[in-house]
Amino acid sequence: MFNKLWVRTKEVATMYTGTFVVVMILNQLLFFGFCLNPICLIAAMPHVLFITVIIGTWLNKKNGWGKEQVASKAVKKTAKTASSTVSEVNRVLKELGDESAKKSESEQKKTKSTFIQPKLIENSFSEKKCNNLVTLDSFNKKSLPSSKDTASKIDITTPWVSEIPPWIDEMPPWLDDMSNHEALWIDEKNLFIEKLKFYGVSSVWHITHRENLQGILNKGILSNYLAYETENLPVDISDHGAQRWREAKEPIYKRRVHEYAPTYFNVRNPMLFVRQNIQDDLCLVEISLTSLLHSDFVFTDGNAASRNTSFFNSANDLKLLPWEVIKAPYWSGFADGKRKKCSELLIYPLIQPECIVEIHCNSTETLNYVTKFGCSARISPEFFFNQNKTNQTCGSFNDDEIPF
Repeated sequence: MFNKLWVRTKEVATMYTGTFVVVMILNQLLFFGFCLNPICLIAAMPHVLFITVIIGTWLNKKNGWGKEQVASKAVKKTAKTASSTVSEVNRVLKELGDESAKKSESEQKKTKSTFIQPKLIENSFSEKKCNNLVTLDSFNKKSLPSSKDTASKIDITTPWVSEIPPWIDEMPPWLDDMSNHEALWIDEKNLFIEKLKFYGVSSVWHITHRENLQGILNKGILSNYLAYETENLPVDISDHGAQRWREAKEPIYKRRVHEYAPTYFNVRNPMLFVRQNIQDDLCLVEISLTSLLHSDFVFTDGNAASRNTSFFNSANDLKLLPWEVIKAPYWSGFADGKRKKCSELLIYPLIQPECIVEIHCNSTETLNYVTKFGCSARISPEFFFNQNKTNQTCGSFNDDEIPF
């Protein structure tokens, strides 16, 4: 930089000196002849210098030095601003990555968890095709987006922690306010998915009878309305007393609750508990969060059939959910715990078959029945309730009426 400045200084000095000499000679010729008298030279000096400055400035602009300087400064300023912005974004991402890595490492050292957690998404996976269903290896599986464009928008292999108490206080600022990080190009639905992962939700769940599974693998998980419009009526395991409340319209999109495909944030909930007598015939369908990318959805702070339940659809409202109840292994110790434990994510109007990650069963008979359809399935007794256990942990339902 200094070398260029020195070279340019010499060029300007040479130009002004030459201009001065030429103007002085012309002045002497025009007014004094070739008089070398010092008095003549001194008398001519003021107007010669004035003329030299004018001519020199004109020559300087004509050579483009001024324009080059202005353009150079503008380019440098723009580059500096862009570099500063990129550096700031990279710094924030690095800090968040380091923080997530530290929390993930500390979580891995724990041998026990205070509650039942959904399985976290792994980095490696094997992909298989069966009918209309994309299935994954039962030990190394990962949720697949429905298209390549979706996959390019969101990194679904991020090692999010599964338990982060206290829930609200540790929410990273960049997740808590989307407007502060518009430069990260995270759209609203992807932000919602990332926030769900922050709360330990890596998938959502649907409870169904095994006889309904073939239809689900072919057509997807349908809303109540769509299911009863098909030729083969499903085996209904719902509580008929609660179903009448699902005819009501939710306040956001003004649709009836029965128009949504229902899922739970935590499948080990009171709705599964009261079906212990048939749980060997039940299938717990694990669903990828990518099912939200191309669908409308609402979520609730309790069972959607309850009149006391509130409905939401904004990522910022996830903090209003009773996560301490949803993630707990029991609910009897919480006020209104039975309703809150059944908080739902309702997806309109159906869930595509390719969004199904795996089928979880409680008996070998059901597992054999499910695997004949060529889908990924396993026995997962940890998600079901042991009938021999007392109600001290889960809470008694003998005296509780339904709906919630």
